[in-house]
Amino acid sequence: MALPTPPPRKPTVTAAATPAPARREAKKFTVGAWSSGGRGEKVVLYAESGMGKTTLAASAPAPIFVGIDDGGARIKDPVTGHDLNRVEGITDFQDVRDVLSQPGLFSAGKTVVIDTVTALQDLSIPYILRVIPVSQKSGPACNLESYGYGKGFRHVYDTMLGILSLADNLTAQGLNVVMIAQNEVMRVANAESEDFLKEGPRLQHTSQGDVASLFREWADHVCRIGYQGVVVKAKKAVEGCTTRAVFVQPELWFYAKSRTITQPVISFENQADDSLWKFMGIK
Repeated sequence: MALPTPPPRKPTVTAAATPAPARREAKKFTVGAWSSGGRGEKVVLYAESGMGKTTLAASAPAPIFVGIDDGGARIKDPVTGHDLNRVEGITDFQDVRDVLSQPGLFSAGKTVVIDTVTALQDLSIPYILRVIPVSQKSGPACNLESYGYGKGFRHVYDTMLGILSLADNLTAQGLNVVMIAQNEVMRVANAESEDFLKEGPRLQHTSQGDVASLFREWADHVCRIGYQGVVVKAKKAVEGCTTRAVFVQPELWFYAKSRTITQPVISFENQADDSLWKFMGIK
């Protein structure tokens, strides 16, 4: 009896081997002095509207303004009375990215002032909706919620992080960078007791993307303009004076810091007072 013929054997398919990553030669490291010499200062300056943020920034060394809104259009140089120097033609977020990347644009100045990063963050949202699709198969997003829970806030965080990267390129060239922000009272989580209110720069501060913390951590100096000697009495009555000052060391109820200035409060009694920049050693 003839044996049945076995079915033809299918060829074995072998998966293509994944190429090994190219081996990088080890770097040769040396030890040297950790110094900020030649690098510009990184400053976040915040306050309520009308407290003199733009005026104070105008007294910094040779400032050139990246004006996001028209808030500084009526401000003059506090010493000379001349118009401020401003980059013209900015209309959207991409323009700001291009401005900060343009070689030699700030060669005539010593300080780059973004006025304000609060408004710049607002401009980042239509930019995000335009350049980041919801998915590869879907069209553009309608709003931040279109990306899913918390993902839109993360896009804002990543987009504003790119601004800090461009700012770092400028400080590496020896330029000072001042980020002006509006003031906000925010609720702060407290692990030891009840949550409390605290003043800081008005930027996104969600758990999915804390832009406010990102900018505070980036800065060498976080400066708050406020009134000196303000005291809250019984029944929430407020006493004090209207003399302005720059607060550069933190209190429980507001954010501030300085890597080099030890004085907690610096004079800002008049528009031409440039004490803050002198304390930084850049005036």
